Amino acid sequence: MEKKRKKAGTYIIAAVLLAAGLLWNAALERNSESGRLIKTLKSYGYSLTRDELHPIGTWEEQSISALLSEVKLNKAVEASKAAGFSSDIERKGTVSLIMADAGGGSVLTLYLVNGEIELAFVQNPGSFDVLPLGEA
Repeated sequence: MEKKRKKAGTYIIAAVLLAAGLLWNAALERNSESGRLIKTLKSYGYSLTRDELHPIGTWEEQSISALLSEVKLNKAVEASKAAGFSSDIERKGTVSLIMADAGGGSVLTLYLVNGEIELAFVQNPGSFDVLPLGEA
């Protein structure tokens, strides 16, 4: 009888520790960079998981305009501003590019500067069309 009680107590402690670990992991994920991105994208109607965000690269002490000096960014900046992002392509810092499937063949393109979304738009591969987030 005593063995059964000890075994049950061990299972209860293990279950409590497992639940605490799951809650801790969920809290960390919510406060992580990917968690913040997912929350922001959800506000535009995109339901993505961390695994669906694809980091393409990171560049130190850079600006988006210098990184993409060969590309005309006027339409991307307009689309990004229309979605409410500051879109300061001259801002220097650590630039990160993250892409995700927006559905319907469209691609979410996010340029972060120092961990904050600076330039964000939806593009259709094979064309120069760009749209604000939430419109594709």
